[in-house]
Amino acid sequence: MSNGSAGWLTLVVYANFCFQLNYIIHSVRQSSSIAGALRGVDIDLTFQVSNAGNRIEELYKLEVHIHSKVLRANTQYKSRMRDEGAFTIFSFANTSPLFQGETTSLAKVVISLNSNNISLLLHPLTVNLYYSNGSKKRTFHIDNEIIVAGVAMKDWVWK
Repeated sequence: MSNGSAGWLTLVVYANFCFQLNYIIHSVRQSSSIAGALRGVDIDLTFQVSNAGNRIEELYKLEVHIHSKVLRANTQYKSRMRDEGAFTIFSFANTSPLFQGETTSLAKVVISLNSNNISLLLHPLTVNLYYSNGSKKRTFHIDNEIIVAGVAMKDWVWK
């Protein structure tokens, strides 16, 4: 695993929208005592929405539920909406209309993983997409989806 590893996951496809989660691993802290073991990993999660419909979407919003203990400490998020139990709820509203075939990045969240909180990714990531014709809710387990150097996140070795 190396700094700068990147990938993307197409998580939701609806009649009018495609939601995509892009990730960049920007900080990997290796263990000095156990070869190949990790002390920590910071991952940028960028949330994108594409308009796959045949009309302009004027209003849309993405709401994301992430376990609070995996969020990088001391990071300020302007889209942080509220806390519900152990989860932080982010609300990413559009800033302009989304034209047919257009993709936009709504926001970025940084998660910081270590041996104390990696098990929290067993909780699913919940995404609510609100748009002019209604809303959709989906949950995803990203611990099996993010793969770096052939190893799924759930199988990374931690110190």
